[in-house]
Amino acid sequence: MLLRNLIFFVTLLLTPNLWGQAFIVDPDFAELGNRYYSSIIGIEYEPETDTYMLAGTFAGGTPFTPCLNRINDLGVDDFFWNPDPDIVNCDGINFNFFPTPIGYRFNGNMAQITDGGSISQANIPDFSATEQIVVSAPYGWANENGAIYAGSNWRLLEEEGQPETGLIVFTPQGERFEPFPLVRVGHPIFTAAISDIYEYDEERLMLGGSFDSLNGHLSIRMARVFKNGVVDTSFSSQLEPHYRAFILHVDSQGRILVNHWEGGSEETPNDDIEVWRLLPDGSLDPTWNTLDLAISEENTSGGSARTTLYNEEDGSYYIYGRFNLVNGVPRSSICQVDSSGNLLDTFDDFPFLLDEESQPQLTSFYDDPALLDAVKTPDGGLLIGGRFTHYQGEPYLNLIKLIPDPLSVNDRDFPIKAKIYPNPARDQVRVELSNPQQLQVQAVVISDLSGRTVSTFPWQNNVLNVSGLASGMYLLQVVGATNSILGVQRLVIE
Repeated sequence: MLLRNLIFFVTLLLTPNLWGQAFIVDPDFAELGNRYYSSIIGIEYEPETDTYMLAGTFAGGTPFTPCLNRINDLGVDDFFWNPDPDIVNCDGINFNFFPTPIGYRFNGNMAQITDGGSISQANIPDFSATEQIVVSAPYGWANENGAIYAGSNWRLLEEEGQPETGLIVFTPQGERFEPFPLVRVGHPIFTAAISDIYEYDEERLMLGGSFDSLNGHLSIRMARVFKNGVVDTSFSSQLEPHYRAFILHVDSQGRILVNHWEGGSEETPNDDIEVWRLLPDGSLDPTWNTLDLAISEENTSGGSARTTLYNEEDGSYYIYGRFNLVNGVPRSSICQVDSSGNLLDTFDDFPFLLDEESQPQLTSFYDDPALLDAVKTPDGGLLIGGRFTHYQGEPYLNLIKLIPDPLSVNDRDFPIKAKIYPNPARDQVRVELSNPQQLQVQAVVISDLSGRTVSTFPWQNNVLNVSGLASGMYLLQVVGATNSILGVQRLVIE
């Protein structure tokens, strides 16, 4: 209870622009070690079971789980998850990993895998009556009934004249839903495609890609359609004609955060990747400060992942991907911006590192770390996956769980400062208090990070026996006569 009161107290002290700025590694989350081969490209939180499904290419472990792996809230493998042994190729998972009512679809063919791990060969979408004008993996999304929307650029071969469409729909059984209308994508210079699908609201979808019109309706690189395929003409994107756009988030006001890829026009062939925000009608949000993401001043090819995290509490965003500069300011792979796009101090160093020499089994894609997906955890933390080997100099391979640091405002807000040594400790610790106001100290309470009290010591002797504590991180709280918290310090037990 004391720790929960402390966290509530600290939360009240944080201003909106400081929300969630300080994180520490969750000491209770298992380090899975050499578990993942190339990267983790997707994470889905499963609230019914408090578990997480990870998508990527996996190196081994018991059981061996290629492509998909479920873990619990402590990072431990779910051994009731028994994926089909026929899964042998995960290459296409870089393009598709999305939930359905009975499990997940993944890979270029959008195979269905159930919550138990079995693959149904019968309901894989039947693309045989179509061909892609420009071959690439189609991008998918499933509605609440399990119907699949697949974006690309298609010719429908069974139709006279081979009409083209950028979006086709399949039933949950994998049969093409032929009543779905044609959604034609247009571009005057090159063949366009729909390469992103995002649910805008219960009735409509946002579509992103390389087009500048949808069924003749002008809308640059992004459009909105009703789920029955009718173009929503109340939206007309005013993005610049760069190469391609993806939807990062839609907020409660209907504003759309957009990752806008570089190049694609004679006027702007080498633009940096930019993050914009559009108003619900598609116009540029004048209150948003556009973000440029780059690897370096010379190499502007960095960019955001397909998703971002939005904080309802203050309207800020966590934007992550592969970059080292945000508007020229150093940030490595992740940053936080406020509701207007102003860069905050979160992750203001270079916490993530990619060292291929330490992990030679990693497939070589690029030299910089990349964060490819992240989710919020129920305890207010972040579970982050991608392609990296270290966080703040310590080895973490492709997956890390961060939790809010409850001591981020300790020096500013507590009247008593506590020093602990040795720290880390094993058997006993000495506690020294700086108490300039001569406040009465009643006890020292040690709690784990979940809020459970594990030891209480009346304040009589500044040497405490901690030999009975398990290895991990704890909070040592200095408690006053009225059970008020006068000071807090972290304690690590080896």
